[in-house]
Amino acid sequence: MVLFKPTSFPWTIMLTQVSWVKASFSGDGTMYGGNANGGACGFSQSWTSWTDDAKMMTAAINGKQWEEATTCGRCASVQHRDRSPIVIQITDICNECAMGALDLAPGAWESILGVTPGREKISWDFVECTSTFVKGDLYFVVKEGSNDNWSAFQPQNYAVGVTKVSIKQAGSSEWESLTRDESVLTGLYFVYDGTLKAPFQISATSLHGEEVISPEFKSMRDALDCKGQFSNSNSEPNTEIEGPATKPTPSPPSKLPPPIQSPPPTEKKADTTTTPSSNSPYPSSPEVASGPAPAKVVPSSSPPPPAKIVPDPSPSSSEKVVPGSRPPPPVQVSSGTSGAPTIRSRRCTLGGPERTT
Repeated sequence: MVLFKPTSFPWTIMLTQVSWVKASFSGDGTMYGGNANGGACGFSQSWTSWTDDAKMMTAAINGKQWEEATTCGRCASVQHRDRSPIVIQITDICNECAMGALDLAPGAWESILGVTPGREKISWDFVECTSTFVKGDLYFVVKEGSNDNWSAFQPQNYAVGVTKVSIKQAGSSEWESLTRDESVLTGLYFVYDGTLKAPFQISATSLHGEEVISPEFKSMRDALDCKGQFSNSNSEPNTEIEGPATKPTPSPPSKLPPPIQSPPPTEKKADTTTTPSSNSPYPSSPEVASGPAPAKVVPSSSPPPPAKIVPDPSPSSSEKVVPGSRPPPPVQVSSGTSGAPTIRSRRCTLGGPERTT
């Protein structure tokens, strides 16, 4: 079982070349033969992700920044003048080098400086290791000579530096921290001085506090693969990127069709004139001229012919009813010349006088 305790990490690296950030260190850059497998870090067994080219992209760090071998296996982005920064890996120590100095393997020197070997000023910072150096899971290697009463474990293939290793033995719920003592054992080793009871679990803690815990192992001779790796970013997962909120585009205001002008009537009735407002596009209420009261209907000796009712025709398809218009006024009844009542209907027109039928 693998458990992770994520924390944040300082940089995001892409392959060997990275975008430069302000360097934390500067000093002399020099070149030596390189020593990935035989260096002071004790990586006698090559990391599974290493290639021959990767082993030439290494460096020895100055003694003041050795930090009791905890810089072993860490990566650094190194730059010379205005050249592109290049990522290398620390596998050795240069005790005589001054603070900030790196002694580079031939491949690293050529990639970073590209000049005749000598002493050149460089700037650099620790970064997470790229896939050039680390692929797959973190695992442990047991130092040769380890036994049931004394054992030394070396982490390998980690993306960031390891500062602590702990072990939990069979029948125990407690984790015991392994020790490191440069005066006794040089290199990146974590020692358990006692009888190791299997099955056991082993954990590695990064310099950022993240912990990777292995499954149970039945023996030190097992492949001690932790089935996990430290995170490779200092930022929170970006589950979704949201752009700025899109403001809804307002719909253009609806425009009412202009009033339709009806043709003027052939005969103007003085008592039914509609006076449109001078400021409004819509007709105002009709003004009815005052006059004598409607004539009374007097029945004749013979029955009058039936009154004809002229229906108000429906608006044509070209006419549109304007919302909010007033209903037509009531029908007025007047006497005809023959004495028979006629019924006059009125309809409101848009923008013109009434039409009387």
